[in-house]
Amino acid sequence: MVAQAERVHKLRTIFGTAKQIGMNKEMIEDLAEHVCKTRHLSQLDAQQLERVVKAMFTKAGEVRRKARPALRPSNVIGFISLAQQQLIQDLLVKLGWAGNPKRYEGFCTRILKKPAPATTREANKIIEAFKDMITRNYGTSRKED
Repeated sequence: MVAQAERVHKLRTIFGTAKQIGMNKEMIEDLAEHVCKTRHLSQLDAQQLERVVKAMFTKAGEVRRKARPALRPSNVIGFISLAQQQLIQDLLVKLGWAGNPKRYEGFCTRILKKPAPATTREANKIIEAFKDMITRNYGTSRKED
């Protein structure tokens, strides 16, 4: 029973590794035939399967790992980060709005329909709007009488 469990583990290792390095079943069978003189994995014992696994690693070199998913997928709503809050404050200073919280609230209400951003998506909208205003030199092109 232990030998059967070991065989199953080796087979899972073979197919899992093959998937990671882009080998299909025919390629695995060709490798098994080269290493153990038989194409049928079901006829191999645990030691022969281990030799196939080692041959896969040496043939493939370093195994390519699948890309790890992002820490937070883009479709998950997250709260505004400290870095975003700091960036908004810095942009408020550049715009000259740092001393006027009512102006910031009004701007957020106009863009977000609420007085302040709560999520990363909302913060990004405000940040991008502020950056656009800065690139257009908002407030500096007005003529003074």
